[in-house]
Amino acid sequence: MRELIKKLLDQDLSRREFAKSMLALGFSATAIESVLGSVANAATGSRQEAFEMVGSGGEVVAECLKAAGVEYVFDTNSTGQTSFYDACSTRPELNLIVALQEGQATSMAQGYELASGRLAALFLGSIGIPNSLSNLYNAWKDRSSLIVFSDGGDTEAVSFLKFSNFLASEVSDKGGVGGFPAPGFSAPGFSAPGFSAPG
Repeated sequence: MRELIKKLLDQDLSRREFAKSMLALGFSATAIESVLGSVANAATGSRQEAFEMVGSGGEVVAECLKAAGVEYVFDTNSTGQTSFYDACSTRPELNLIVALQEGQATSMAQGYELASGRLAALFLGSIGIPNSLSNLYNAWKDRSSLIVFSDGGDTEAVSFLKFSNFLASEVSDKGGVGGFPAPGFSAPGFSAPGFSAPG
């Protein structure tokens, strides 16, 4: 893919040829459109201005989703996400769709992406991930553009507590909203690549 992007930027490849090559590699039309938009932004040097923000982890996640152009967030009635729910309630640009079960939420998120061609966000509690696996596989197979958040993943600790602590914590994002948090971003009891936690 890097070679294709280089050829596109060097004008050795037209947008149409680039899209055909990406389709041949198995990328969806939505993914190709996203790459072309990113390449166009990189080529013109235009970028969204970053700003400093202080708020809960839920507010930071909501601002990142807004900056990414997400309009719909699909979720189940999960515990530990109240600060994110609060953040969505004060941001009319984010529409929260709550499903009764994780498989339904995953299907709705993928269905929205397939029908609209727009990026969708999906929140899954770790306890419900098995319920969503067949639909996550379908989304992966269809190359759907989904952002998936979960409190699961850490096999060494009860990761739900880390994620809910992050969402509830007051955090400071020094210029990283509009993409990913800036280096030095921290929240008590939470760690992930690009993030750091004290102690």
